[in-house]
Amino acid sequence: MLHLTDLFLRSFSKGDLLLNESCDPNIRERFSKKNKQISNYPLHVKNIDEIYENLLDLFFEYLKNEFKFKITKQGIRILYGSWLYSFVIAIYDRYLILKNFDKENSLSNQIIPYIPMEKFNINFLSSYSAVFALIRSSNINQYIFQTLIDYLYHDRINKKQIEINKLINVTDSEFPNANFKKSYLRVFIFNLQKYIRKFIFSLSLNKCVFCFSYLSLSDMFRICLNFNSVYIPSEINDLNPFDFQNEKDLKIRKKLENFLINNLSKNLSEKNTFIVKPLIKILVELTPRCLLENLNDLSYVSSGLFLPVQNTKIFTANSYYLNDVFCMYVANNKVLTNSKFFIIQHGGNYGNAKFNSSEKHQRLSSDYYLTWGWVEDNKTIDIGICKKLKAVKKVRKTNIEILFITMELERYTYMLMSAPQGSDWIDYQKFLEATFKGLREEKFDIVLRPKPKSNCWNSLKRWQTITTKIDLKTNFFNLCSKSKLVISTYNAATYLETMSMNIPTIIYWDPNQWELRDSAKNIFGELKSMNVLIHDYEHLLETLNYAKKIGYENWWNYPARKAVVEKFCNEYAKLPKSYHKMFVKKFIYNGL
Repeated sequence: MLHLTDLFLRSFSKGDLLLNESCDPNIRERFSKKNKQISNYPLHVKNIDEIYENLLDLFFEYLKNEFKFKITKQGIRILYGSWLYSFVIAIYDRYLILKNFDKENSLSNQIIPYIPMEKFNINFLSSYSAVFALIRSSNINQYIFQTLIDYLYHDRINKKQIEINKLINVTDSEFPNANFKKSYLRVFIFNLQKYIRKFIFSLSLNKCVFCFSYLSLSDMFRICLNFNSVYIPSEINDLNPFDFQNEKDLKIRKKLENFLINNLSKNLSEKNTFIVKPLIKILVELTPRCLLENLNDLSYVSSGLFLPVQNTKIFTANSYYLNDVFCMYVANNKVLTNSKFFIIQHGGNYGNAKFNSSEKHQRLSSDYYLTWGWVEDNKTIDIGICKKLKAVKKVRKTNIEILFITMELERYTYMLMSAPQGSDWIDYQKFLEATFKGLREEKFDIVLRPKPKSNCWNSLKRWQTITTKIDLKTNFFNLCSKSKLVISTYNAATYLETMSMNIPTIIYWDPNQWELRDSAKNIFGELKSMNVLIHDYEHLLETLNYAKKIGYENWWNYPARKAVVEKFCNEYAKLPKSYHKMFVKKFIYNGL
């Protein structure tokens, strides 16, 4: 029997197969065979991008003709892009899982536990909830796999109907919109900000909008002054469900389905037309109501924010991502072409990973992308790290010898990036578990700082079977500064931040899981030559023994190593002495 998800764990028996590994660490070795997701995604990026770009164009046409909605093509990307890109990636990924299984094990005559499709009740208001259901819900992924099978493999598989007496509800309540803050204090603050904006809006004094930009208040004040603008608090709460009462309209969705079926295949290469019907079937079911039935309500709410709408500079570090109210505000603003939209880099992987769909979306949807130091084109501006970080003192108190930093990725793939995708994360975890055990046996005093996620791979439970020296409570930067050396095991912000703070750091990862783009290979190669980037346990152990012998600070401050680290930080982790001065300098230089 082939199980598409782990919904029916209790009915598993010896010899059963699981399409995607279970997140329960206690049963991960139970099955005779497992199927792994295809990690060689660069081969499929072009196909995914072609489908996504054509869907964006069709949504643009559909909204313009059916809803009489005024929006630019850039506005469509801003408003729909985060959700739609994640959706296309997820559906294509689930298809690849099926295809890979069929290649290795054959889908022919497999018996599959199958839920009647009419038992699924899928209903999302926000794009945030819709995306997080894709990546964390076994119910949604059961529905996706079943739909793909119905369209692509229906004649080769035996379905074992599962008797279910009630509907399977997958809604916003199961995956709450984290961009909607409903606590009384937060709502009060948002409302207070709105009244302040209303007063300043009437005086036409504001030309800059900062929404969750990570910038300090003083930096935002000073930047506004340099642009002859008054600073106003611009954090935006996302969808309040009480403002969006329109439920799913089957007529509207059927009309959208027919429009997409009649037009999507026309512009796709022949190799991608096979997935059109199941993809559209799933898309019409999963499209959040705020982007369809409640689209006009969303526009109305965003227009009542009392934020400037002409000749405006709009800045954010993360509100571009699934904050529907903010994205509608920017999309409406882009109808007036004299406004500029700036996205500020908010983490690592950007600029050096071989591929990263989030970076691609951010750079395509913004007018300019403000980076931590790297430049690739005339839209990327090297401002530096926007967080309030400070280099540690040369003489500092440390009570941790080695801080071992790990992460957990989502269970189901929803973005393309050079990282362990889906169940490939299991390999990442096993690699680190073996390393951690080895270092502990070598008598290194090592503390673990994991980054667990809910509804994913239960990384914390896995680590708790190995060690009790886990610190999740101490402030992350304080913990790093109290450590003699930090080992960062993944390509994100961690090692960029610790290196910029001048904390002895070793980057430790499998290069096959964390592939680099060509433009970054030389500088990372220099880090490797200085033993700052390490790929295998034996080399790591040798380096740590030497660093411990001469002193971790002495090892870190070796002149040749220090020069390479400074060169690297200047490109990928620049820490300006004055962020607002660097900001203004770069804007003047680029004529902005």
